[in-house]
Amino acid sequence: AKSGHIGDSQTSTLELTIDTTGYDVSAVAFARKVSTESGYDYLRFYIDGVLKDEWSGELDWGVTPQTYTITPGLHTFTWSYSKDSDGSDGSDCAWIDSVRIFKR
Repeated sequence: AKSGHIGDSQTSTLELTIDTTGYDVSAVAFARKVSTESGYDYLRFYIDGVLKDEWSGELDWGVTPQTYTITPGLHTFTWSYSKDSDGSDGSDCAWIDSVRIFKR
């Protein structure tokens, strides 16, 4: 998924809500890539509204997926690309791919 085309001071968001009650799961993982104005425009990742990580600048897909521990139950995963009030750099967007929920 690629962030939507947005202007200054705007945000593009993707949300996934999943109920893992009764499943033996312990992690969510995904690949990410960003091409943004470093230190100003960010891809942020939240679990249940709590910020878990953020990325800015030029970061390629990388080899190791981003992985976060979760508990069984209802969870909302949010990826949010936000731009500051002025300027842009790179491709001016963020991507996520290969979202997985699995046992560690």
